[in-house]
Amino acid sequence: MAREYTFKKKERLSNKRQIERLFNTGYTFLIHPFKIFLTVDDNPQSTPVKVLIAVSKRKFKKAADRNRIRRKIKEAYRLKKSILYDEVTGFTSCINLGIVYIGDDLNPDYYFIENKLVQCLVRLKGTISN
Repeated sequence: MAREYTFKKKERLSNKRQIERLFNTGYTFLIHPFKIFLTVDDNPQSTPVKVLIAVSKRKFKKAADRNRIRRKIKEAYRLKKSILYDEVTGFTSCINLGIVYIGDDLNPDYYFIENKLVQCLVRLKGTISN
């Protein structure tokens, strides 16, 4: 598969029922500063992985702060998603993934976020392959 460094709308999780199912019944693990939620949807979708990225409004009152953190996470995911996509190509089901930032740092370093997200994706890859 050719590497595609994009994060299009079809790759984003936006269905309310799928989001509720993700947070209520999904598999969860924590690699600080991320809490990862995972469910497998049996209905085949246009993309093998759909992602939701969230930053707590309770911890970060200003929308500009939340957006800055969210942009850094999206950029890191966009560049490193091939780690996960290499494992799930050929799956008939869709993986719903929720990435929630739970850290306290107001302006986290991009490389810190990228390294931690890579750790999360590698762990997801191991979880999915089993």
